[in-house]
Amino acid sequence: IECSPYANIEVVNEVQNCWDQDVDSDIAVDILMPNGYFMTISVNRYATLHQIKEEVWEGAQNCPLFSLLKDSDAYVFQCVNSYTGNKDELVEEDRMLFDVRPFQAFLRLAEKEGDVEEKKQNSRLGNAIGQSLEEFDEQNDSEINDFRKQMRQFCESVCAELELESWEKRVLRQYPVSMESSPKLPTYLQKKIFDDNLVVAISIGQQCSESTFKISVSPSLKPEELLDLVLQKKGPSIGLYDNHITQSHVLKVCGLEEYLIGICPLSQYRYIRECISSDKTPELVLVSRDKVLLEASVVKTEKNYIERQRSHSFTNDSVTLQKLKKSVTVSAWTIDDPIAITLHFVGKLDCDIKSKIAVQCAIYYSDESLTSIIHSTEKCLEEEKYHWNETFSFELELHHLPRMAKLCFCIYEVSPTQKNGRFRKCQDKFVCPIAWVNTTVFDYKDNLKSTPITLSTWSYPQEIDENSAVMMRPLGTIAQNPNPKNSPGPLCFSFKKYHTTFQVVYPNTSEILEYAKEETSLTNGSMPQASKSYLQQLRQICEKDSLYQLHEQDKQLMWFLRNDCCEQLPNSLPKLLRCVKWNDRREIAQMTQLMEVWPQLTPYKALELLDYAYPDSRVRSFAVKCLEKITDEELSLYLLQLVQALKHESYLQNSLVEFLLERALKNRHIGHRLFWLLRSETDFPEASLRFRLILEAYCRSLPSHLESLEKQVEALRKLRSANNDVMGKVYVKKEGREKLKSKIQKLLGKSHKNPFCNLHNPLDPRFKFGKIKIEKCKFLDSKMRPLWLAFENIDTYGKDVFLIFKNGDDLRQDMLILQMLRIMDRLWKDEGLDFRMIPYQCMATGHKVGLIEVVPDSDTIANIQKEKGFTATSAFKKGSILSWLKDHNPDDMSLSKAAEEFTLSCAGYCVATYVLGVADRHSDNIMIKTNGQLFHIDFGHILGKFKEKFGIKRERVPFVLTHDFVYIITKGHTQKSQEFTKFQQYCERAFMILRRWGPLVISLFAMMLSTGIPELSSEKDLDYLRETLVLDMSDNDALKHFRLKFDEALKNSWKTSANWMAHNWAKDNKMSD
Repeated sequence: IECSPYANIEVVNEVQNCWDQDVDSDIAVDILMPNGYFMTISVNRYATLHQIKEEVWEGAQNCPLFSLLKDSDAYVFQCVNSYTGNKDELVEEDRMLFDVRPFQAFLRLAEKEGDVEEKKQNSRLGNAIGQSLEEFDEQNDSEINDFRKQMRQFCESVCAELELESWEKRVLRQYPVSMESSPKLPTYLQKKIFDDNLVVAISIGQQCSESTFKISVSPSLKPEELLDLVLQKKGPSIGLYDNHITQSHVLKVCGLEEYLIGICPLSQYRYIRECISSDKTPELVLVSRDKVLLEASVVKTEKNYIERQRSHSFTNDSVTLQKLKKSVTVSAWTIDDPIAITLHFVGKLDCDIKSKIAVQCAIYYSDESLTSIIHSTEKCLEEEKYHWNETFSFELELHHLPRMAKLCFCIYEVSPTQKNGRFRKCQDKFVCPIAWVNTTVFDYKDNLKSTPITLSTWSYPQEIDENSAVMMRPLGTIAQNPNPKNSPGPLCFSFKKYHTTFQVVYPNTSEILEYAKEETSLTNGSMPQASKSYLQQLRQICEKDSLYQLHEQDKQLMWFLRNDCCEQLPNSLPKLLRCVKWNDRREIAQMTQLMEVWPQLTPYKALELLDYAYPDSRVRSFAVKCLEKITDEELSLYLLQLVQALKHESYLQNSLVEFLLERALKNRHIGHRLFWLLRSETDFPEASLRFRLILEAYCRSLPSHLESLEKQVEALRKLRSANNDVMGKVYVKKEGREKLKSKIQKLLGKSHKNPFCNLHNPLDPRFKFGKIKIEKCKFLDSKMRPLWLAFENIDTYGKDVFLIFKNGDDLRQDMLILQMLRIMDRLWKDEGLDFRMIPYQCMATGHKVGLIEVVPDSDTIANIQKEKGFTATSAFKKGSILSWLKDHNPDDMSLSKAAEEFTLSCAGYCVATYVLGVADRHSDNIMIKTNGQLFHIDFGHILGKFKEKFGIKRERVPFVLTHDFVYIITKGHTQKSQEFTKFQQYCERAFMILRRWGPLVISLFAMMLSTGIPELSSEKDLDYLRETLVLDMSDNDALKHFRLKFDEALKNSWKTSANWMAHNWAKDNKMSD
């Protein structure tokens, strides 16, 4: 050990990452002691912090001033996190140095302060959410502080209520079971069970032996009744004589953390239905209730309920508080002055110092402009700023301003000539937008913002509105840039001060309703009634999809007959809200009054109200209320959109965040999925602060789940590190593949074995990993070299779990399409059609990183054709796939069943890919299972964004239906066969069902516009869905249209084969073993 009283710091030109060096060597760690001494020790990379501290303390005993040090337990290591750049306090000393990876291998020992347990939890929270909690405190923002406090109280009160639940409910909360809405088996499943009986395999594990037997039961049997039956038939032979066996044992699904508990029949469990659909025998195991691991209970106190009451009063002030507010405030609706702001300055921008800069601003409600655009004068840089102190007055009185109005700014450069392509014509000059920022007019407490406001701006994207003179981005985030260092420059402005002593506030609901009542009395309270012809016209307008642009006449009619809309056409609410003049307080008050009595909408229609077009908090709260009765299964289907909808909330505290947190706390799988949907977007600054605050609220409430999630985050971080290491060191050519495979296996086996053991699968938390199977791990032969990972199932009754880890690809688009496939599958099944879809699991876990489920027993069409054809021209050989299926289904019965599976799945995917405009359908992006199921993968191009070569589209068919496919569907017969006619009927029925649900499909895509997915960035991209679903046609015309597309796909299938042949020539399709 080398000790020195002074630290000599050498200036270096380039910082080397010491953790990228040889993983087998020791590492020199620099340590700054509490007494000021600086020492360097050489330690093993996998030593724990506790071991390092002991070694440091042993060496420090020989150094001067050791007597000044306290006991080693009084100190804690601190470091700079290599991943985040934050200062971390390493409270958990059982962590390995290699896992911590302190920047430049530098550690500081500092004296512990405060509550150690609280610091441990905060440290773990920081690791899980990807940001130190100290950064929240450093914001010094009252809205953030209030939100954290109120959400903590809210979550604690929810958890306290859950503690009163029975053992069964606690199990179902921690280990949720997927259920169907009805116990009755659909017809397509009833046909698959013999003599109305279901065969179930039951395993019973004893101390020294285990046995498995099959039993035939009615699908209507309940789990407890099945337990009784098992006891009657097998109890004596396995040593179970207790008549109370049903009270001490439960049935568990083999391989999954899923228990069959409750009063629902077996037919209602999704696992049972999936087994029936796949012709598999459900496998259950009898386990003792003592073996079901439940989290420790939290003692309920009266304080929890007091806090919950307080949390609900956060947005509903008490009468006393309202009176106090009235005494020091003045309502904005009593002020007739126009809205005015003063622009003070803009900070230095990254442009020529001689450039002239101006600012454009306007007031918006959603994307609707409430005022004309105002342009500032042009200014040059002076003393590191562009100074204005210029006052702008808008032609809108303050009393007409809606609650969710926002002020939008754009900073731009002005030039007499077009300097480059980014400059656009604006009157007699050229302008180039540099930065933009939006902010609400009222704060989260309803106060008009008064003091000077300095906003950190966003860089203006190059590709947006390059030909438009309007440069504001009203649909952009209302949050300022959280990274001032990455901001083009700050913008400072202030609102006019309308009262010398009182604070201007927006009126509360009761005041608005009182105003509406007064307005109604002035019109004698009479409202017109719609005639039959007008009512029919209203219905026609309401049947239009959400993208339909209402004409001014339509708006006037709907608003005139708004009471009829409420009473007879409640689903017209989204369209009626678009008819409101949001710069007129009279109409705002009337709409608020109508919302008080509006009937609840279906959950599907309520989703639309959470889109960006509806910022009003009362409307959004109403939508959330309509969602409260939605089942957990339905909520899981739409959770992707609901997380995106959080971005459209004007303030941190809102009904949607409370709804999602409460449902997440009551269902562990929803909580797990919510965590990763939020966590994956924290790298995007527009949502990072909001999403991390929600993550903190959830994780703090469930310490045991936090521990599991933290392990998952750490494991994925190590996978990314290993993948980066491999990509950086080995260039993939055929001769290097074995070397690369050996390298990745060495990395995973050396230091990445322990973190995966006993880890919940991030893709599906029902699975729990045992140890990683190093010998089966490999890389896949594609550009980003994804990792193929294999894990033992910790449940000895379960099969191995396989995943693909992708690093470098944005998986959010794949997530969206796979979600839509699940929704389509659900819509079809509700109509009695099971198209045997395989919407495999896919999840982004961060920016351009994520996991994909491996579908077992499957291969790509390219590999199948190559295996059977041996040449690139195998794409034209129509018997290759059928020959491959015969190899895996040798007898006539199994082959016939495989052909039926192929026919059904092919029909489903033909229609789904056509409607969604899925492109790039080469033979490596379509796979087939050995049982005949066809499925598509890799959805990098959607909504008709077909690839082009020399300006010519490569794909010129509506969907993939090759002669090879037809050969299997017809079982070798002609296209006029009965089998092919049935296939076409399947496709037609599938299309017409989706067409009926077209508005839902469009709404779900519209809610994803805020994600930043390249191929879904504007409403124009959604026009493709309207075109494929032909929503403007009658049913008969739509069916004729689809039949033409079907014939086109069949007629031009040779073009698909030609594309596949070119693809086979260009690429070595076979993956390395």
